[in-house]
Amino acid sequence: MANAKEIQKRIKSVTSTHKITRTMEMVATSHFMRAVDRLVQARPFARALPEMLALLAEGEAESNPLLASRDDVQRVALLVMTSDRGLCGPLNSNLLKVTSTFLREQEEMGHEVDLHLLGKRGAAFFRFIGQEMVSTFQDLSPRPTPDEGDHFAELLKETFLEGMVDEVYIAYPEFLNAAEQRPRIERLLPLKIEHDDEVESTRNHNFILEPDADTLLDSLLPLFLRNSVFRYLLELAASEHGARRTAMKAATDSAKEMIDSLTLSYNKARQGQITTELLEVVAGAEALK
Repeated sequence: MANAKEIQKRIKSVTSTHKITRTMEMVATSHFMRAVDRLVQARPFARALPEMLALLAEGEAESNPLLASRDDVQRVALLVMTSDRGLCGPLNSNLLKVTSTFLREQEEMGHEVDLHLLGKRGAAFFRFIGQEMVSTFQDLSPRPTPDEGDHFAELLKETFLEGMVDEVYIAYPEFLNAAEQRPRIERLLPLKIEHDDEVESTRNHNFILEPDADTLLDSLLPLFLRNSVFRYLLELAASEHGARRTAMKAATDSAKEMIDSLTLSYNKARQGQITTELLEVVAGAEALK
């Protein structure tokens, strides 16, 4: 057993770590609450807009290039959204594992992949394994803005419309709750408009549109694209702060348990040391008689 002095040093070290993880937990909690509020506010619009587009797409609207699927897919683009900082549990590793599987599947199908990385963690991983990347983006603001979403949406839209890629996918962590974030890969382009079966009855009505459906689609489809990318950024922010809050809370609890255990060991060691010193004093007094 270590002596009391060594245990005391360990207690000081763990106490210092406990203070750091506790502070990081409090900061992550603050960021987490704001990120979740923004995500909750964005989700209703993200659900309502596809319904509006579904009504228009089923009318007499002509085919829009953002909706047009290509029969012979040769090259796809993938934007992987990871965090810039670590200490957020398995958030990034789980997403990168799913991404690696997706890349192997695309390679088996004979598709070339243009890889775009958002976040330092993802870029560092693919740089380490020697995977070629088309572009990397770092230092995203802790609170994503619509302008940042527009930037990525325009970049991916241009590569698709210019024929550089045939499909565009996004890999991101879907926020479920503070303790669970699910890695997902979704096709962004060509746009896939899905409707809710619960509102199927409303889609059979005839509507008078002003302007016409084609004009509305031309305006709403880019909006839908930008809103989708912005929502993915909000999902990433909420997932990152939630995962970091959970990880720091677990680290804080572990440090507290270790401090309690070390304190008990210190008391035992100190008690044994005092007992030994008393026995030495008693033995010395007996020897002097």
